[in-house]
Amino acid sequence: MDNHTVFHCQHQKAINCMVQNVGQRVCGQMHLDKGEKQIMYDDKSIMFPLPSQDLITKEEGYWSIVLPDDYKKFITAYNGVTPISNEFTVNAREYLIEKFLPILETPEDNELGEYDIDVVLTELDERLISDEDLVGVELLPIAALFSGDFLVLDYSNRKQNPSLAIWLHDESSEWEPVKIPAFETFSELLNKLH
Repeated sequence: MDNHTVFHCQHQKAINCMVQNVGQRVCGQMHLDKGEKQIMYDDKSIMFPLPSQDLITKEEGYWSIVLPDDYKKFITAYNGVTPISNEFTVNAREYLIEKFLPILETPEDNELGEYDIDVVLTELDERLISDEDLVGVELLPIAALFSGDFLVLDYSNRKQNPSLAIWLHDESSEWEPVKIPAFETFSELLNKLH
C-alpha cells in the first residue's frame, strides 16, 4: 500500500478513509458526512467482524433502547477503533479516549473481548443505573477514557436520541451513577475530537 491510498469502507459508503503509513503504524483518517472534520485513527485497531444490522438490532432489544443513527453508522465501520485524534474538552477539562468499545457477537473469542460493550456493562452493572427496577440500560458505555471513566450514551432523560455524558468511575456507586453532560449527539463528539 502506498502512503496515500484512498478507498471506500466496504461497510459504510458515506465514510471515506485515507490510510497512511506513519512510522511503523498504519493510520487512517475518517472523512465523515456533512463536512465533518477528519479524525485520525489506528487502522489496525478496528475489531472484526464488524457488527451486522441483525446483531445491532438484537443488542438494542437486549438493552431496551434504540441506538442513534450516527453512532450505528460509526460502529458498523469502526468497531472498537482506537482514535489517534482522541482528545476532547468538556467544562474546560481535557479528556482522552483510549478506545471506542466494540459490539462483538462472541467477545470470549477475541483477545480484546473485555472491551465489548456487554462485558463492560456486566462489570459496571448497578453503577450505571439509578433505578434498580429499570429493565434495559440507562447509561450505555461506548468509549473507555483514560483513568477508568467511560463516555456513555445517556438515556436517563430521553429514550430517543440520547445525549453523551462522561461517567465518573471513582464517584459512582451502586444505584448512584455520577456523570457530566458532554455532547448532544455522537456526531458532535466526533467533530470535537482533536
